[in-house]
Amino acid sequence: MTEAILLDLDGVLVDVSASYRRAIKKTVGHFLGVEISLSEIQEYKNRGGYNNDWNLTEVIIISAGKRIERECTIQRFQAYYLGNDFDGLITNELWLLKRSVLNKAESGEQKTLLKQYGAKYVPGSADEILEMLK
Repeated sequence: MTEAILLDLDGVLVDVSASYRRAIKKTVGHFLGVEISLSEIQEYKNRGGYNNDWNLTEVIIISAGKRIERECTIQRFQAYYLGNDFDGLITNELWLLKRSVLNKAESGEQKTLLKQYGAKYVPGSADEILEMLK
């Protein structure tokens, strides 16, 4: 019996291009007082080694000559990304997986999917997660 299915959601099953990158942009803008373009963020991504968006945000800020306590950077990023009660930039994410695939995964007994929000995992059924991502 299958007890769990682990999926890489960010960019694979969920299009996060309008959430994480914008959270980086807004966080950098908050701390530096200047806007960074999405293409500049992509340039950092293309260099490799910046899969963790908190780390990338921190590197961009440091490369501009400013040091911010990591926890402050993470808190600001998460505030933009999650908002209040999941009404932030996360609402721009698009679920790429078809409902029929989720229905097959849920057939029989209830399965639980996990959507990662920063360092926290929020459990929910497929329907709950799809509702959250609308």
